[in-house]
Amino acid sequence: MRPVERNIGSPPAMSKSDEQVVFIPHIFRSIPMESAGYESFRGLKVKRFAAGASAFDAGQEFRENSCFPSSRPLPYGGSDPGPCKQGAPLALSLPHFLFADPSYQAAVDGMNLDANKQQFFFNSEPTLG
Repeated sequence: MRPVERNIGSPPAMSKSDEQVVFIPHIFRSIPMESAGYESFRGLKVKRFAAGASAFDAGQEFRENSCFPSSRPLPYGGSDPGPCKQGAPLALSLPHFLFADPSYQAAVDGMNLDANKQQFFFNSEPTLG
């Protein structure tokens, strides 16, 4: 797990860095959010941060994620939070299995991946947070 000192949103937590880290306590996992440029939101220029391919990798592609416990191996792009949830049979991925092993999408008839619609992101006004 990566260290996270503050919650997102407060001005001291936002920096000009190209990465922010979001901790999601329900899955006991930190998610790196990479800079994805700037957007306009209700007339404000905001910086967008988006989850990348490493978000729910279990260490197959990104070794830094190999420390997350798993009770079962999952294909790339899937994460097993079960050990943190009393062994519940859970699996996590980005929406529509974005950036995940193609076997996930192949198992669902009619799934049409559109990265622009399924991206997990947040926007931040750079000076306010």
